[in-house]
Amino acid sequence: MSEAEASDVLDRIGHNIGQALSENDLEFSAFGDSPVEEMTRPEADMIEDDLQISAFTGSGRRVVEAIPLEPRPPEDFRQVTQAGGTERNFKIDLCIDGSLRTKYMGEILVSATGGGAPFIASHIGALVVKIDYETGKVSPTSVQLKLGLYIPAKGIIPDIAYERIKTLESSVKDLYVEPLGFGETEGDLRLSAGGKVRNRMHELEIGIVDSLPTNRGWLLIDGALRIPSFYSLSRTIGVAKSFSHKVIFSANDGRRPRSISHLARLPLKHRSPIYRYRPAENRDQTPPTEGLSNLVFWYLRLRTPPPEMEPLGGIVKIDLPFHDESPDDLTHIADQLSEAVLDISNPSIFPRPRWPSFLYPIRVTEEYLGSMLYGANHFMRLGVVIRSAMQRT
Repeated sequence: MSEAEASDVLDRIGHNIGQALSENDLEFSAFGDSPVEEMTRPEADMIEDDLQISAFTGSGRRVVEAIPLEPRPPEDFRQVTQAGGTERNFKIDLCIDGSLRTKYMGEILVSATGGGAPFIASHIGALVVKIDYETGKVSPTSVQLKLGLYIPAKGIIPDIAYERIKTLESSVKDLYVEPLGFGETEGDLRLSAGGKVRNRMHELEIGIVDSLPTNRGWLLIDGALRIPSFYSLSRTIGVAKSFSHKVIFSANDGRRPRSISHLARLPLKHRSPIYRYRPAENRDQTPPTEGLSNLVFWYLRLRTPPPEMEPLGGIVKIDLPFHDESPDDLTHIADQLSEAVLDISNPSIFPRPRWPSFLYPIRVTEEYLGSMLYGANHFMRLGVVIRSAMQRT
């Protein structure tokens, strides 16, 4: 979309919202000079990983046990680089990433009752890039973008005002409107909206993955495989730059369980043993068959971080849907996929933040999406148009 087309869309949306608010005696307390708000990705990844573990264990205060699956796991860590290189049928062909930008636009207020709630706008996107190993190029193949408006629910503002704004969905392409109501959360509505935005972004990722050809090569999803729709995918891995620390690692040889801090000793281009999740309080039971138990995972050191970085910098967590492969097969698969991930880790994005843990195609994906998503000036324009429309009505 060109800049002129984006401005036209935002003007039409702002004009309609401004009219709907003014005609129903609603006030718009704009906060238009604030920067774009968005949770930083590493925090979001770790938080979502923690939430997934909480759902699996039934408590946010419990840890999850990681049990090794290989019959002869490496004593500590295993070197994955092989003389023959990565087998072609294990090379990563496609990478997908989602991104978002959210903006607290202000408060929509009801003068008659003194009530109101936040108005939040968000632009989300998901993009797939293809890796050409012959030319070394990484090129986008498909993208989906959506603009979301999170407005006070019916009962907070008049129904007619909500419905008037909701009708924009039918006239503006790739727009959705969602309500924010106090009955749905005990916390801050702005935090609630942030969770809704991220869920919508994951839905975009699911949709774009479903559109990929069935005969594709290996697909790498940026982040952990948190969505049940991804558990059944073949030839798919998730690679997370940050991950939960609520994990206790068991050993098959009688050694004491260890915390995630032992991964700080993971050497360059080595991986951890392959693990499967099990709630720590059920260690004498068969692992559950739902949720995280559908995945196996391991950790891989891409780069050695500089001394000023935290010791786990440069380590990624790799998730793989578990389809009852034999332990020997899993060892081969993990070795090959680890080397495939190392193959696409360069060139480095130094000195960008978190550069030791970045894969080059994912950085390319983020750059493409960053150029497509609305920025602070776009959200500012939307707020200005809303205020202008209200003053003219």
